[in-house]
Amino acid sequence: MKNKILLLLLSNIFLYSCLTDGKQKQKVAIAQNETQEVELLANGKLRYIELNGTPYERGLMHGKVLKKEIQEVIRLFKKEIAQTTKQEPDLFIAKFLEQTDYKTAVQKWMPEIMKELQGISDGSGMDGNHLYASIRR
Repeated sequence: MKNKILLLLLSNIFLYSCLTDGKQKQKVAIAQNETQEVELLANGKLRYIELNGTPYERGLMHGKVLKKEIQEVIRLFKKEIAQTTKQEPDLFIAKFLEQTDYKTAVQKWMPEIMKELQGISDGSGMDGNHLYASIRR
C-alpha cells in the first residue's frame, strides 16, 4: 500500500519532468556546495535518484533535487482543482483533508511515508497538505 502511494507521487512528479533525448547523467545543485547526481532514463523523460538514510532524509533529498518539478506538479494540481471544482484550491484541500482525516490514516498505517512526505515538503518548500492531497487523487 505505501509503495503504491509513493509510486503514485513519484509518477506524478516524473510525468512533468521532460528533458533532452538519450540516457545521460545530470548533476543537480540542491544547496550551497551540495550536489546530487541524477540519472536520466527513457530518453531523458524519467529521472533516477538513489536516496539513502531515514525516511525523512530520503524525502528531504527528494524534495531538494526535484524542487522545481514538485512545485510545478502542485501548481498544476491546484489549477486542476480550481477548474474542476470552481473553488479556491487551498480551501478545497483543507476541507478535503479535514473531512477525510487522511493524514491520520497515513500516520497510523504508513508512518514512514508520513516522514518521507514531510521531508519532501521541507526539501521542496511546498505545503505538506498539498502533497498529501495530491497523492490521494
